[in-house]
Amino acid sequence: MYTLFRCYIFSNMREVDGGRDAIDVVNLCSELVLLPSVTDGEHELSPLIYLEKLFQKYRVSYEVITGSEKKKSIVATIGSGEPSVMLNSHFDVVPVPSPSLFHPRIEGSRLYGRGSADAKGPLSAMFTSFLSFRDEEIKGKIVLCAVCDEENAGTFGTKVVAERGIRATYNIFGEPTDFEVIIAEKGFLRLSISCTGKEAHAAFPDNGINAIRLASNIIQDIEEMSWNVPHQLLSPPTISYGTIDGGSKINVVAGKCKLTIDMRYLPGQDETELVEMFSQLAQRQGDCVVEVISSGPPMETSVDSPLVTVAAQVTKRVPRGVNFATDARFFQESDCIVLGPGKPELAHQEEEYIEISDLEKAVVVYRTMIQK
Repeated sequence: MYTLFRCYIFSNMREVDGGRDAIDVVNLCSELVLLPSVTDGEHELSPLIYLEKLFQKYRVSYEVITGSEKKKSIVATIGSGEPSVMLNSHFDVVPVPSPSLFHPRIEGSRLYGRGSADAKGPLSAMFTSFLSFRDEEIKGKIVLCAVCDEENAGTFGTKVVAERGIRATYNIFGEPTDFEVIIAEKGFLRLSISCTGKEAHAAFPDNGINAIRLASNIIQDIEEMSWNVPHQLLSPPTISYGTIDGGSKINVVAGKCKLTIDMRYLPGQDETELVEMFSQLAQRQGDCVVEVISSGPPMETSVDSPLVTVAAQVTKRVPRGVNFATDARFFQESDCIVLGPGKPELAHQEEEYIEISDLEKAVVVYRTMIQK
């Protein structure tokens, strides 16, 4: 099946070679949707192979950034020096319930298919805009990053790109925001809390220490916490209890229990201090140990940043914040925003789509921002 995909794609590339000077953003998005680039899957890097061919065709300088043997991203550059603008979006997608979601289809004004909104649509618009500058004299540098692994926390994608020192004065991350200008996002902290009690016969519960009760007390203590950390663009911190697993048998006092929690916290809160706070809270109940499963810092760019000012002018939108995290967190020390075509609520949906007019609009938006 994948061989058929590649034959279709590269035949379309030959059609592009046949005379069209510019990339058609709708065709490009369709061709990328056709590639089954499920994160951690066998073909996650198929869009990279396709984009590499296009960079070679248009003689654009690029390099492949290796995160691991099966995780690679591609970075292309037009121009040199400062100021510089980075366009960053991802080509990996979440798994599909049916392979048919990798067959792009146009119905009315919409292009359907897995990744059409998240984020092959934004990536296609960024690529098209980027390539439009290839024959122009520009003062500065434009960098395009097409990255892997975003749907799996970006550890082997944008994080590696950032660690390589590849960044710009202004950094734009392409995600489906429906052209909203996102300048702040919450950080995430995922913890496990392991409680150890003492097993006993259920008929004599006082002879034991119930680890499930310890975990329950911890939850109650967390629920009674208050957060006095207001933020102009973001809602208060939140905590969600993801899993709880404890006990060995119904007639035995539970000797072990493990609880996992997901916290979304605000700029200004310190991850180390939060972990210590949870550790102290847990230890008050007894033999309870807190461990970090994964984490990512919040991101915030000043509303007075030139990047934010330009984005607001071009989109005519008021900058805002979101509760979720993106790859922009790896650039939280730089001026960065999240901005792209597509409705965020359609991401990961079976009937995912993007409006064709939004794809075309995004090309103009990105290009105008770069020019300004």
